[in-house]
Amino acid sequence: KAISGPSELVGASEMAAKQWQFEPPQGAPITTTLEMSYGFSPAPCPPGKKADHGTVYYSEKLPMKTGHPGELQIVSDIDTPMPHYPEEARDAGKEGDLDLFLTVASNGEVIGVRVINSVDPVIDDAAVAIVRTWKFKVTHGEAAGFPYKILFRMTCDSFDEK
Repeated sequence: KAISGPSELVGASEMAAKQWQFEPPQGAPITTTLEMSYGFSPAPCPPGKKADHGTVYYSEKLPMKTGHPGELQIVSDIDTPMPHYPEEARDAGKEGDLDLFLTVASNGEVIGVRVINSVDPVIDDAAVAIVRTWKFKVTHGEAAGFPYKILFRMTCDSFDEK
């Protein structure tokens, strides 16, 4: 049930939330509140303006399939916290698309992470460390590998710009 927000988005938000799947927690059923944010990807800073902050997000769409018979597929994420944007990388204005290759076990845990396209060693290390803790809901099958992209962007607050 929507608690607040633009009336134009309430119906779509409720329909999307009804399609989510969760692992049952201890003491189920439970009630929780979550926030859905709508908007465009963060805009880069205009030329000559220094970034206000760094933003980390990913562009993968679930479910993810391998295309190899017998290998598991990722159905949804269970626990996939975003890596932090290392302060020294933000201060230096380092940004870019970090391409990773994840190997996911039959229990949904990430058992391998390899950097395919590096952004910066500090960013890479922070991302790999957190991605190794991720857990997915998967189909039955053998461990499988998946390409994954995490975007690190320096962004500006540009609400007053056109």
